[in-house]
Amino acid sequence: MKKTCLSVVLILTMLVFFGSLLGCDQASREVGQVKLGMTRAEAVAILGEPQKKETVVQGELLIWRFEGQKVLLVVNQDKVTGKQVTGRKVR
Repeated sequence: MKKTCLSVVLILTMLVFFGSLLGCDQASREVGQVKLGMTRAEAVAILGEPQKKETVVQGELLIWRFEGQKVLLVVNQDKVTGKQVTGRKVR
């Protein structure tokens, strides 16, 4: 019984670990698809609705969080004019 429980825990741990890696890769690919000059609507279509929005001198700051990454886009006159990713490295 102990051996079976240990095996189940080990398998679940591996699934969670590898699942989180896949999620990170997916977020990295999505962020990589956002290019400067895109419209706000195009960026939101790729990343989904931002979790936070702020008005800044440069325009509008859109903020997302993905698996340890924070994605910041600056939108001015409906165009993405700035992009920054912090946290885990994005490929």
